[in-house]
Amino acid sequence: MGSRTIQLTFAATVLGPKTDTLFIQSDDPITPLLSIPCTANIELPFAIVDNETAGSYFESGEWFTSVAQAFGSSSRYSLLNKTPKNSADFKTILKHAGLYDVFEIVPTTVNASNKAHYILSVNGVPKDSVYVDQNLGSGNWVKIFSTKLPKDVQVEVKVIDTGLNTVTNAVLRADAVKFSLVSEITSLTEKISSLIPEETKLEQNYPNPFNPETKIQYSISSVETGHTPSLLTVFDILGNKVATLVNEEQSAGTYQVTFNTQLTINHQQLPSSVYFYQLRVGNFVQTKKMILLK
Repeated sequence: MGSRTIQLTFAATVLGPKTDTLFIQSDDPITPLLSIPCTANIELPFAIVDNETAGSYFESGEWFTSVAQAFGSSSRYSLLNKTPKNSADFKTILKHAGLYDVFEIVPTTVNASNKAHYILSVNGVPKDSVYVDQNLGSGNWVKIFSTKLPKDVQVEVKVIDTGLNTVTNAVLRADAVKFSLVSEITSLTEKISSLIPEETKLEQNYPNPFNPETKIQYSISSVETGHTPSLLTVFDILGNKVATLVNEEQSAGTYQVTFNTQLTINHQQLPSSVYFYQLRVGNFVQTKKMILLK
């Protein structure tokens, strides 16, 4: 009696569990019609980088393999307070641009660092960072970032020892990182002209005041192009960063980006207030004011 592997494709319009039945007709005289129930859980696209993912996981310093694991068949750990500090990198290229929740997972533990530093970078440029107690929620996926990420460029999460741990006999742990798409964004940043501007400049947003979204236009001249990313960031009146709208290398031209109050760090609901948006390209820096009025 043999077996056969059959690849199935589910077409679904909503997320969540889905069930169906596969019918197989054969010349079997006893069971000519075989009914096979099939189940699937429909999720938005996600990417997982494990410590065993070749070409996507990298280490700096001395690391050891642990049989304790939460994802995959193993995990890694390193000793603390080394010089230079040990670190591990989880790298991937996402297929969809959008809002992502980024999770880390380590084995269930009580002796991991309580001051592990996680740094999220896009195309080699740091975008956000957070200090994490690796013992809290260990054994489960723990959300560490919620932010907009682009597609087709390298996205990286680095975990590094800070030297600030206060847990006795602790180690720095690395197991897996998950990038989970929350909502896809298409053409958020639009190149509206390929003509090379004479100067790099940031325009006033329109409309202003706005609610809930506004458009920001900026131009990049050939002077600022190269290997320097364009960085367009929104700050509140206290100087706290609330959104990163652009963080990528761009050719000379004129661009327009839509800022929606839902595209903020941690999906915060922004109150009515004065906000500042800043464009950095090479040595060019310009900041303008805008008003959210609900």
